[in-house]
Amino acid sequence: MPWHNVSNNSQTTLWTAITSTSATSIEVTTDVFPAVPFYISVGDVPANGEIMEVTAKSNLIFTVKRAQDNTIARTFPINSKVQLLMIAGIVNELQFGVNSAPMFPQNMIVKLEGLVIGNFTVVTVPVILGNVTLA
Repeated sequence: MPWHNVSNNSQTTLWTAITSTSATSIEVTTDVFPAVPFYISVGDVPANGEIMEVTAKSNLIFTVKRAQDNTIARTFPINSKVQLLMIAGIVNELQFGVNSAPMFPQNMIVKLEGLVIGNFTVVTVPVILGNVTLA
């Protein structure tokens, strides 16, 4: 599963209207977004918006997967808002990454003793992250 990129304050508007719910390309007025893949929210979320996954971009044309993160594909007029917002899909990726068994072997125990951070020495750090226990 690829991690989706994020950035702060990424927003623009649609340069052209989205007239079909099956359209897979959209054109924006400016590209202030990170490298693909990333999610965008189009329109007035949550009531009349849609979350799309941007899988490719060329200049101001984004290739998108429609109706992501439990939203419905819609049509949008020119100048509709296009924003990169924190969505449940991003939070789920973070949670999956921390709790993912493929990332960490089952019952792995890592012991941190005598770890020096600045002027402080950590004697023992007991933490559980998914299937990893730091003790």
